[in-house]
Amino acid sequence: MVCLRKNLNICLGLTVETLSPCRGVTLTVWDVGGQDKLRSLWHHYLQNLDGLVFVIDSTDHQRIALARAELIGIYQHDSMKNVPLVVMVNKQDRPDALSADVVADQLGLNKWTHSSYHVVPCCALNGDGITDGFIKLARLIRKKSKIVRSESF
Repeated sequence: MVCLRKNLNICLGLTVETLSPCRGVTLTVWDVGGQDKLRSLWHHYLQNLDGLVFVIDSTDHQRIALARAELIGIYQHDSMKNVPLVVMVNKQDRPDALSADVVADQLGLNKWTHSSYHVVPCCALNGDGITDGFIKLARLIRKKSKIVRSESF
């Protein structure tokens, strides 16, 4: 799971990177990890997020159901209402990889009422799809910000 906050300067004990995938948007990316021991801490990082990247290992067929349960659990938090989501379906270079469409189906995204999500096939080894995923997320965040501003008036 990668948590995104715009223009955040402080982060303790995590891997943090700042990206500018498209003009006018700067993303601070927190890699909070997906290991079992870290999952219990995820809820601490869900406050005030502008976007979420959820990375799936498309070769780990047995754990897709667990990933679905974790994703549903994340979006059950009140603070996650309307937070844009990009699911990066990693390891698309492998012959045993599930396609992005199959993963989206197994995650149940087609049944989501949350409309602000995008699924991106990618390969972390060669970078395929990574930039596209972050550009899409930046656009979803920008779109959400415009909607929130228009609803404020």
